[in-house]
Amino acid sequence: MIVNIYGVGRSGTKAVQSYLAYHLALKYDRIWINYEPFRYLNRFGGINFKAFWYDQKIPIFTNNKASFTKRQIRFIKSLVSNRDVVITKFIRANGRLVVINDLMQPDFTFVVVRDLYQVLSSVGSDIWDFFRVQSVGFPLSRYDFFLKIMNDADKAGLIKPSHKKYIDNAIASNDRFLMNAFYWYWQNKYLLINDIKGAIILKYKELDKIEDILQSNPLFANIEVKSIKDDLFKGRLIENSLVLKTTSKRIKLKLYFNLINEFFFYFMGRKFKWSLNIPMGKIGEESIIREHPKMPIKSLLDKIRINISPTDLLDELNNEINELVSRYYDKQHFT
Repeated sequence: MIVNIYGVGRSGTKAVQSYLAYHLALKYDRIWINYEPFRYLNRFGGINFKAFWYDQKIPIFTNNKASFTKRQIRFIKSLVSNRDVVITKFIRANGRLVVINDLMQPDFTFVVVRDLYQVLSSVGSDIWDFFRVQSVGFPLSRYDFFLKIMNDADKAGLIKPSHKKYIDNAIASNDRFLMNAFYWYWQNKYLLINDIKGAIILKYKELDKIEDILQSNPLFANIEVKSIKDDLFKGRLIENSLVLKTTSKRIKLKLYFNLINEFFFYFMGRKFKWSLNIPMGKIGEESIIREHPKMPIKSLLDKIRINISPTDLLDELNNEINELVSRYYDKQHFT
């Protein structure tokens, strides 16, 4: 079985992946998890720099397979090759869903959409942005690719004339909240105005609808479907990926060796738009259910959220996406 999950970051995709992965592992014992493969080696960290350059050389918004090179196509197909049960989470691929799904042929596709103000509040509690890569090993500067996203959005007809002055001002003032807002808007809009061929839209505030899908589908027969509000799928159990444990070997060693890739990325990549990469083997990792996972001690920084003041522009972006979501949502069998 192949399951793909799409969404913009801070939208609940990690919770959905953990929830589905848990039930798939109940049924099939062992599963393969790909965690944001255009960005990470696996769910434990380590930036996948080779895939990042693939990401940079493919249009952010495209339904055309001809936009992908043979090497990039092989990379996407490798995510599901020679594996029986695979669940892949993408948070930077809404604009490529049609092509990726054509290559991966998933049995289920879920798209998670969260309210813009909630997303921005969650982004504000972190130091990273959707349009940047920030060092996780060396204390090096960030790699910013907002201009590529903006140019690709413009080519795809996603930028309204009335928005251009706001975008220019955001770039000039380095307004990270507004740039993240436009990223959220473009990614969701491109996906929702295209034919997404049976993908199931999940509103963040109604993620429990996924329980109905599992209970009613024969592919999940003969397993006990838990509530997504169960303690197994809450808080730091999700954040620290503790519901499942990996059986793959040398995960930590991969991450240590990847510091060399990170060194080349930051010192070569920003100048040459390419960097050397030591092969890290297969993307993702095999996982099984962790018996009796223990909730980690809360950090003092947990649950800190900032309030985002409403503006006419943010309301406009939010309302447009919510209306597009409703068109799909009202047609789905669980409503």
